[in-house]
Amino acid sequence: MEYAVRFSDSDPLDERDAEIEQSLRREQDARARAEALRQKAEDATQRLDSLLATLSHELRTPLTAILGWVRMLRLGRASADPRGRALQALERSARRQAQLVEDLLDMQRVTAGRLTLRFGEVEVTTIVESVVASVRAEAQARQVALLFRSAADELFVSGDGARLRQMASSLVSNALKFTPDAGRIQIELQQAGPEVLLLVQDDGLGISPSFLPYVFEPFRQEDSGLTRERGGLGIGLALVRALAAAHGGSVSVESAGKGKGACFTLSLPLRRTAQRAAAPKPVAPDISRPPHSGAPLQGARILVVEDDADAQFLITELLEQAGARVQVASNAADGFSLLQDASFDVLVSDISMPGEDGYAFMRRVRKQPAHAALPAVALTANARIEDRDEALAAGFQRHVAKPVEPAELTSALVAVWRVNPSR
Repeated sequence: MEYAVRFSDSDPLDERDAEIEQSLRREQDARARAEALRQKAEDATQRLDSLLATLSHELRTPLTAILGWVRMLRLGRASADPRGRALQALERSARRQAQLVEDLLDMQRVTAGRLTLRFGEVEVTTIVESVVASVRAEAQARQVALLFRSAADELFVSGDGARLRQMASSLVSNALKFTPDAGRIQIELQQAGPEVLLLVQDDGLGISPSFLPYVFEPFRQEDSGLTRERGGLGIGLALVRALAAAHGGSVSVESAGKGKGACFTLSLPLRRTAQRAAAPKPVAPDISRPPHSGAPLQGARILVVEDDADAQFLITELLEQAGARVQVASNAADGFSLLQDASFDVLVSDISMPGEDGYAFMRRVRKQPAHAALPAVALTANARIEDRDEALAAGFQRHVAKPVEPAELTSALVAVWRVNPSR
């Protein structure tokens, strides 16, 4: 008897070896991916730790000046000459903190895709001139030559004027920060075809080639750590890039390396059909109340709803100096009770309060026919665009963010008081 033996083209042992090899490769790939994820998480943690350390430093530094000088002034240890300098230091430190908070909020808006712009026809030469003027005193104190020239008296773009100023201010302030004493900064506005170019060039510290790709990345700083020479969170230039893109433009940087300065170029689309904005129509004077140049709120009865005792004291003092008669409530419930018992011309309310918040309080006020048209201003540390929109939707006529300039708050109150249709 004969048996036919057939061999398959592939040996089962070879197939098994191939499967084992594939399994090993998959396992190696999985381990490599896991290691990459672990490294990425570790890098993210390190960046977060670095950011928090930097943030703590940037917040504590102005706080040191604020608390230190306040204590000196309270104890009467500041002589007459340093007293003025102390007040200037307090103001600078407070403004620095406020700007840090505003930059963080702007970065959050950009990240969340909630950046809101109010477009209009904007003349950029005047904006840049005002930015240069705002830093000229600091430049002179450090003997930094600050030069500005423009290709035309007027260059118009379509954009948000406040945000355009923010971009110009960030670029000029950045150049000043990284330019040593007796250095030179040249600021120039050019028209290049369909674009307006803002060039800010300095002869300062420069940027190493390895860091150039990361200049506009948020929270990235070349001189990080405890030995860094300049402060900041590394947000300003990232915001410039985001704002430029939102305006249909771009920003770029060139540097020959460390110690060789840098040149930043902001490009924005030129508005060719630009015309001067029509002069605003004169507003007829309000003859229902006598003018009070020194006391713009003279005779106004104002209810302030604010839970923070220090803020209550400040707002009351500010408004009384403007001529108003002020009553204060520490929460929404007390404020609502006061509205039932007395008559007021304007309501000022905080938003974040224990119990009932300012939004709910305002909606409850508006449901009462007697207060449906009561002028109301939200004075709050909730400073985002969406916070403003929610305040207006709740029934406030104005949204004023803390910390507030006295003149800004007074102006907002005067505006809503004098247009009150019920008066």
